[in-house]
Amino acid sequence: MRAPLDKNGRFQIGGLPQNQPFMLVATIMNQSWSSMFATTFSVQPSKLAAGDTLTIAAPLPSIQGQVTLGGKPHPNTWVTVLAETGDTWENYFQSGSIKTNEEGLFSIFALPPGKYSLVPEEGSQTIFCNVSSDSETVTVKIRL
Repeated sequence: MRAPLDKNGRFQIGGLPQNQPFMLVATIMNQSWSSMFATTFSVQPSKLAAGDTLTIAAPLPSIQGQVTLGGKPHPNTWVTVLAETGDTWENYFQSGSIKTNEEGLFSIFALPPGKYSLVPEEGSQTIFCNVSSDSETVTVKIRL
């Protein structure tokens, strides 16, 4: 069952079982992630009664940032994400690419801890960052 988010990031689902255990599974789809990336998480409340509200906190992004050109947001720019697997350039592998939104912003979820390089499709700048834990969000600025 799909439930679209409103402008405040909220959604409503009717017809949930009352006073019975159930599990709610939510998936965050990023249409711009080239490898059909999605983050799935579940919530297991004990029981809900009619009118109860359940709050779901989405996982934090591993890496988030903004691409700018001349100090202004640069929309629809592809950023390639490379994960380091060794000490030399040959030991990198492509993890995927993500497209910035209209404000030049992007968020990448559920990357395992490790070292990453972000390479924009335009320009020659490479951003190196380290994701040290599942609960950390690294914020980067990419200036073209």
